[in-house]
Amino acid sequence: MCIRDDEGRYVLAKTEWMSPILDLDLGEALGLSSAMYWIRDLQLSIVDFELDSKTMVDSLYGSKSGVSNFSAVINDYIVTKNTVIYIYIPTNVFAILQHLDQQQKQVFSVTLWSIWKHRNNKVWNNLTETAQSICARA
Repeated sequence: MCIRDDEGRYVLAKTEWMSPILDLDLGEALGLSSAMYWIRDLQLSIVDFELDSKTMVDSLYGSKSGVSNFSAVINDYIVTKNTVIYIYIPTNVFAILQHLDQQQKQVFSVTLWSIWKHRNNKVWNNLTETAQSICARA
């Protein structure tokens, strides 16, 4: 787990090991649960969690429930959450796009691309750009 600030700079990291070996979905669920408890213990209030597991995202935003260990972890999260947490960036982007006309979608998409390019430049090349240059590139 890695915490970055609003400019993508490293702040803090943590690793955990679990035994026995878990299936992928349960491991993802327990990883998110652990990250959320860690954030709570650090008393951080506004946090974006970025996930790459479609199963996790579908479970968090869906209405289906199950009886597996995975479902138990997900249901525990859903029942106990008391703050707004943005879980999956692509889900939010697609929700925004549904409310834009064609011209706005085009501008929004290239702006996101430019922001992502800035993020990569910052993380991988330690280059900082101004908001004006990011918008101009878009």
